[in-house]
Amino acid sequence: METTIDPKIHAALELLSSVAKEKKEEVQKLVNDKYQNVKSVVSGATEATRSAVVKSPWMFLAGVASCFFLAGFLSGRVKRQ
Repeated sequence: METTIDPKIHAALELLSSVAKEKKEEVQKLVNDKYQNVKSVVSGATEATRSAVVKSPWMFLAGVASCFFLAGFLSGRVKRQ
């Protein structure tokens, strides 16, 4: 059972295929560029945080301890009510 495809339909399918390949490459490039931007921002934030913690570790330790104290206090209140 052999089917014949109209030459116009065949040409349209080839055109769609080529356009899809071009768009695929364009989208891949955009995603890669955005990924690189996000990676550099996260890397910069990580380095800034690391240097701030090294500069004054007690302040960050106090902040973390305060957060855990608050979380424990609030979870204890929920159980009592």
